[in-house]
Formats: sequence, structure tokens, C-alpha cells
Amino acid sequence: MPSMPSFSVLHSLVKDIKKSYSLKTPGLAFDRVALELLLKLNEDDIENSLTDGEGDGGIDAIYIQNRDVHIFNMKYTDDFDKTSKNFPGTEIDKLISTLQSLISGNLLRDYVNELVFEKYEEIKSSLYEGPVYFHIHLASNKEYPVDSAKQKLVNSLSQFKFIDFYYHNLEDLVEIILENQTKKIDGHLTLLDRNHFEKLDGNIHTIIGVVAALDLINLIKDKDDESKVNQFILNENGSSLKCMGNPVRSMIEICHQRKEGG
Repeated sequence: MPSMPSFSVLHSLVKDIKKSYSLKTPGLAFDRVALELLLKLNEDDIENSLTDGEGDGGIDAIYIQNRDVHIFNMKYTDDFDKTSKNFPGTEIDKLISTLQSLISGNLLRDYVNELVFEKYEEIKSSLYEGPVYFHIHLASNKEYPVDSAKQKLVNSLSQFKFIDFYYHNLEDLVEIILENQTKKIDGHLTLLDRNHFEKLDGNIHTIIGVVAALDLINLIKDKDDESKVNQFILNENGSSLKCMGNPVRSMIEICHQRKEGG
């Protein structure tokens, strides 16, 4: 289920991209955000992949890497209340018709815009080098398509080989954003009593309770300089600690002094 924190994280990123590229709509900005998150594309690859616009036949982007072809249909809403709605089935219907023509090798130039048709010709030229694998992505900050719409898409292309399908919603995309912004830290914390509770916010799972101080210090200190806090694990909190004179550093220094003093 979409959450307000997740919506705000993604929407803030979309707004920044829209402003940076002077784009007309948030949807065009979302296309760029989704391609970067899902395929780790650089700016040039993203620009070369975009096909979104009038006459796109439901295909907003096509990225070709060797014989792997990633085809995207992407939908975005800047209204949080609409994120609980499913990916629109009408978009899937439009996409099905184009995919059937494209994958069968019968796409007509007059049916799609020039950007899509250029990608289609590029795909055809790679047929002689080996099998082509198609990866169909439906990406949105809404919920997944309903099961019947998913099945309709799969059934419509069942006659073709080497095709798989991917569905990406708001929480999936935000999870990738958070993974990109954080660094995994291996360690353990000891809860000192049974007075603790769990908090779940989207894909973020938190346990709140009282922990052993030395466990906490060992977890958050910089392994290269144990007098400093590991900024990766604290993210934004790391900068606020600097402003406060870094009390955690003082805690670490006190522990070191106690150890040295026996």
C-alpha cells in the first residue's frame, strides 16, 4: 500500500528532474527517474532510450543492450490520493497492440512515432546475431495492474518466446532509492529488556528499544578512525551530530579512556 513518506521521497526526486531538464510534465520526469533507478542508466543512455510522446503506441522507452530489449510503459501521478489506484488497464490494451506488431516484426512506420520505429529497426538488425530477449516493464507510482490485466498482457504475447514481465510500483521504486542512499552495516545490538516495539513504514522496518551502549558505539563508529562516527549509517543525522559537537565521538573517547585505564 502506498504511504505518504514514500510518495514524498519519489515526488521530490521527480520535481527536481522536471526542473533540471525544464520538462513540461511530471510524467516526463518520472520516465527519466524510473530508467535510472531500474536499469542504472546514465544520462546519455536515458536520453537515447526515451520514446514517450504523441504516437508512441504505449511505449515510453526502449533500452537495447546487446540482445536484451527493455520496453517500458510508465505512468505517474502527482496526486497522492491516486497512488492507491491500479495501473490503468487502458494503457495495457494500447501497449498490447504495439508489442504484438513489434515482436512479430510487422510494425508499420505510420503506426508509431519516429523514435519507436527507429528502435524497432535497431531490434530487427540484431536478429541475425542470435536470439533477442524482451523484458516488458510497467512502472508507476500507483499500485500494480489488477491480476486480470496482468494475465491479459501475458496471454496476448504467449505465442512469442524469450519474453518476461516486470511490475514496479511506488514502494518498489522508493526501496531502490533508499538502497542507493544507504550502505549496509553488519553488526548486532543487544536489547536490554522486553520493553521494545516494532514500527513499519512502507518497506522500512524499525525496532525501538533500549540497547547496550557499547554495542551501539561499535556499530556506528568509523572502522578506519574509531574516534569518528560512520556517516553512512547515520545519513542526514551525521551532519546534525557535527553541529552538536559530535557527542557520540565524546562517548567513544570516554570508553577508550576507561579501557586504557583498566
